Amino acid sequence: MMLAGRLTERITIQHETEGRGGIGGTTRTWSTFKERWAHKMPSRGSEAREQAANQASQAVTWRLRWFSGVTEAMRVLENADSSVYLIHSVVNVGNKDRVMELVTTRERITA
Repeated sequence: MMLAGRLTERITIQHETEGRGGIGGTTRTWSTFKERWAHKMPSRGSEAREQAANQASQAVTWRLRWFSGVTEAMRVLENADSSVYLIHSVVNVGNKDRVMELVTTRERITA
C-alpha cells in the first residue's frame, strides 16, 4: 500500500531527445516525461558501506505510484536541488501495477 503522506519529494522523469542543431547537425537534450511525487530511500547497510568505499555515486531508490513507460534509458531529476539520478532498474512492486521503485545512482558531474 502506498501512503500519500510518504510521497514528499517532487521528481521529474526525463527521456533523452534529439533536436536539430544550428548548423544542421543534431543535439541531444533531456525532456520531461512525467512529474510525480515520490518517496526517497537512500541506500543502507552493505550498500552504504560499498558506496563509502567508492565515492563515485550515491545509490537511491525512489518509490512512487505506478505508471507505464519508464525505462532504464531515462533519468530522475530531483526538483528540490536539481540532482540527477541514472535509472538502473524499474521495479513493479508485487507485479500489481500500483507501486513502482526506480533504483538509481546519483550522476557524478566531472569537471
